Amino acid sequence: MPTKTHYIAMSGSYGCMPDYLAVLPTAKAAAESLGCIHELSERKIKALARERYVDLSEGADYAEISECDCNSPRDHDPELTDEDCVELTGKDD
Repeated sequence: MPTKTHYIAMSGSYGCMPDYLAVLPTAKAAAESLGCIHELSERKIKALARERYVDLSEGADYAEISECDCNSPRDHDPELTDEDCVELTGKDD
């Protein structure tokens, strides 16, 4: 059974590990999550969902969304529950 695509929302400082990381089921949800964390305007949230990257002027240097179709979203975020993993991958291991 093929896995569902999921999206990794990240933000942080250039050249460093991300300060914020979340795994979400859609690019829109990932953009909204980053928008909430960084108080982005609706225009910036839409640009982030479309372009998958924006430079930020306050707090973090960037916000980015990566697409992934792996079978183990817990590799990205160890705090995900089994239920979260099933929702993100479509697999019940």
